[in-house]
Amino acid sequence: MLTERVPQVYRSSIAAWVVPGFPVSAVLFETCQVRLLPRIQIDCFMKKCRILIVSVIILATACNNDPIAKLPEFEILLEDSTTIFNSKNIPNGIPVLLIQFSADCKECQEETSEILANIDFFKNTNIYFITYEPFERMKVFISHYKLNNYHNVTVGYDYSKFLPAHFKMHSTPLVAVYDKRKNLKVLYQGKTTIEKLKKSVSSYQ
Repeated sequence: MLTERVPQVYRSSIAAWVVPGFPVSAVLFETCQVRLLPRIQIDCFMKKCRILIVSVIILATACNNDPIAKLPEFEILLEDSTTIFNSKNIPNGIPVLLIQFSADCKECQEETSEILANIDFFKNTNIYFITYEPFERMKVFISHYKLNNYHNVTVGYDYSKFLPAHFKMHSTPLVAVYDKRKNLKVLYQGKTTIEKLKKSVSSYQ
């Protein structure tokens, strides 16, 4: 079953007010305008406005602290069994796909085959296949799909099982789509269609 998750920071209607260049105070001021009211009513009304402004700031800050809203920092062990790759070295500027997979998972195999069949479309996307299952299975997976032949594909062993803990999901495949600024845009639990995945990536380039 396919489910789709959007991080909290993009779900909040309050947070939608607080975006770069958007005149939040102007909107609130417009909401708070009164005409020909006694001074005491005006003071009371403006006090409520100030409370509203503070509430919006607090709620927006809480939304921006959503733990999955940004690409997390974690480490994976690469195929050579000695190189540790840290996600902080993932460059900005192009979208990122994080794919939690299992080598024996049929849907993971299908998802991988479809991505590779459309690799020209994803040439400007950094793709990371990550597994927390046995290291030897990962090596077989890499060999079978010849993943070392693709410059924008990295495969790694999540030896600390960081990703399932981070997303609170152990299922595979799990596909996280990040924009070029490493903001999480959508999270697919279960296999998604290649058309939907391509649309998600193209929307955030």
